[in-house]
Amino acid sequence: MEENELSATFLQAAKQFCKYIFTQSTVKTIKGGHKVTGRMLGSLVSTYVDTISSGSVPCLDNAVLAMAQIENKAAVQQGLAVYQKGMEQSVQIPVTRDRISEQHGKWEKQALETFMKRSFKDDGHIHQKTNEAAVSCFAMSPICGPLTISNRQLIVSHSQDQIISHYTELVKHNDDVSIETCNKVLVDLSVQMSHNLQQGVYATPGGYKLYCEDRDHVEEQFRATPNKGTKAEDVLDQFLKQKKIEAASILLADQKLTENEKQIAREREHALQMEQQNKAMEEETHQMKCTLEEERRSRAENERQMELKLQEETENARKEYENALESKLKEQEELMKKGFEEKATMLQEEISQLKQESKIWVDVAKIGLETANNAFNNFLQYKSMGLLLKR
Repeated sequence: MEENELSATFLQAAKQFCKYIFTQSTVKTIKGGHKVTGRMLGSLVSTYVDTISSGSVPCLDNAVLAMAQIENKAAVQQGLAVYQKGMEQSVQIPVTRDRISEQHGKWEKQALETFMKRSFKDDGHIHQKTNEAAVSCFAMSPICGPLTISNRQLIVSHSQDQIISHYTELVKHNDDVSIETCNKVLVDLSVQMSHNLQQGVYATPGGYKLYCEDRDHVEEQFRATPNKGTKAEDVLDQFLKQKKIEAASILLADQKLTENEKQIAREREHALQMEQQNKAMEEETHQMKCTLEEERRSRAENERQMELKLQEETENARKEYENALESKLKEQEELMKKGFEEKATMLQEEISQLKQESKIWVDVAKIGLETANNAFNNFLQYKSMGLLLKR
């Protein structure tokens, strides 16, 4: 039907209803103070309709559980998508480890924030917070149900595991491309040396000095070449080792040099090789330090965002308790006015229970957060050690 075919009275009532919804009605929430979006409402309605259609009795808790599973799975994937897209757009391989690590930290933070905004928490299971439960749940499968403080950490762990796996592959790919790039640069720069070697240019008196000059020039040009990535020193070390036998043969055949001068040259060759080997080791050590720093940074960012989320949810829970308490007090007052003193007395027990719960909730939440953080930190340390052992 077209709007002009509808009753004017109906249209006026609909207009007033919409105005009320948009200007006065409060945002609908579920237990824990979580705001219900249109997407979440659709999930709840779908679950209710399916339950009724099957002949069962609909239950709000079951509908919320189903919605939580959908939201938490989506939250993990959405966070990972933010990370992958960010890294893809900001990192042009090959890059230095400092650069890729910096971008990893930036987009890991964005991914965690994205996850936290969408993830869903159920305060009804707040006491499931032991390390043993955390380890067993994480070992079985990705957690995607209603989130307790520990369960949220487990989903963060799963999300972080996916990010770390993606980052590990990216670091390896960056290393591989760096090796390929550096080898190509050295091959291109040493074309003239290879030509001179084939033409016997170095097989003449004074040839060793010329060879060293050309080799040093190749090394200088290589170091001046930008965008070599993470494996420049290691590839240069391998390149110089390959030239070791070549240099020794040219030195031995150079009749211009005395035996004493040749011995000094051998010692110089050895010193240069050791110097380059040390540079390669420093390069590798730097990568390990980056891995440890990334682990520390991830742990700190996780704790920061978990604390912010806890503060938000603690405030939501406090408001929820206050609203419930206010409602019960009003109900009790009405009962007293109407003379239902016995019912008012029974209601007092519920009021006392609400007051007690509101006092202990924050302390329980803090204990849960501390326990969950310890479990998550152990997980990050385990992943970091795995990365270090792979190198």
